[in-house]
Amino acid sequence: MTYNLGAIGMGHWFERLQRSIQRGGRIAITKAVGLKSYEEKIGIMEKLGLGRENYFQINPGDPLPENFFQDIQLAYIASPNQFHASQILQCIDHGKAVVVEKTFGINKSEMDKVIDYIKKNNWYNKVHLHLHYLRKALTMSLPSLLVNATREYGKVISVAATFFEQENAEDRRRTWILKPESGGIFLDWIHPIEVLYKYAGAEFADCRGVETFIIRPEYDGVNPTAVQAVFNVKGRLFADSATVTIRVGKGFPHGVTCKTIRFYLETDAFLEINYADSEQEYNSDFRGTWQLWEVPDGKPRVVEGGIPSGATPYELLVRDIINMLEGGNNTMTIEDIQKIYEPQWKFQDVSKNVKPVSNESAIKIFIKAGIEKTSFP
Repeated sequence: MTYNLGAIGMGHWFERLQRSIQRGGRIAITKAVGLKSYEEKIGIMEKLGLGRENYFQINPGDPLPENFFQDIQLAYIASPNQFHASQILQCIDHGKAVVVEKTFGINKSEMDKVIDYIKKNNWYNKVHLHLHYLRKALTMSLPSLLVNATREYGKVISVAATFFEQENAEDRRRTWILKPESGGIFLDWIHPIEVLYKYAGAEFADCRGVETFIIRPEYDGVNPTAVQAVFNVKGRLFADSATVTIRVGKGFPHGVTCKTIRFYLETDAFLEINYADSEQEYNSDFRGTWQLWEVPDGKPRVVEGGIPSGATPYELLVRDIINMLEGGNNTMTIEDIQKIYEPQWKFQDVSKNVKPVSNESAIKIFIKAGIEKTSFP
């Protein structure tokens, strides 16, 4: 059976899904909703084989058109985050399965409202929250790597998760993600939290401190373009008083790019996982790298390493969608989702009165702390 999909928002996430659908089959994109006119989307519409009658232009905040829901089994939501909650509820009301990028809502109130509605309508196995770092080959190799490392070098005393993206044309077009109405940069970079919770067994507790930065005022001169947040964490593989320091941001100078999580261990060693860029993953067999480092006398040296293999996150997403549509269980429970987003809501509460830093020397210190291997948080 082929399942008909209606797309809500057609940015770069949709393009990646669309390419994976073409590779995997079983799903046909038959409807689309967007803010731009059909003429402005003519290139992708022709590529999808969608005529004007199957494209629906709406204004921000408008309800989804009734005709959009006709003859589809699935809706894919990749619109700006501020519209996700209302669009999910509309899809449930129309009896459609839903795949949602990144988040159900921009704050705890919206998230709770959507989850309550899913429970009320017994729709849990018809709504899939897509967090693509959970389906990266490197992430899925983490549990065994971490167990082996802690067995030899002791428990995790701290974690440094650094996700810096250098300035690029795509992000200059997508600065809406920095706005409070879309949840801001820390929500956009939920990925370190999802990986640490789901694959490292980290239970996030208090948010100990927050700093925010304006790395590139051209992106946004008021709202943060980068964040540093420190959390207490617990877990089977974590030592008492362990912490996680998350540093994320966009618009860094050219050459400053990093997608790394380091697990610092009790006996002068750390495990490091380095993620590949999504486009690089999609267009090659490269899935990132991992290294186990020892730090004798403060001089790190690699003692072991490897390169994982496997399908891309979007190829796995197509499989997850088919599984959901055919009655399979979700890859995450409601409790998982709530636990992953708890640190987000704590961050929002702690950071609401924090003023972003734009001082050049302070930004250099922030960058250096993120990329230095021996910079124990």
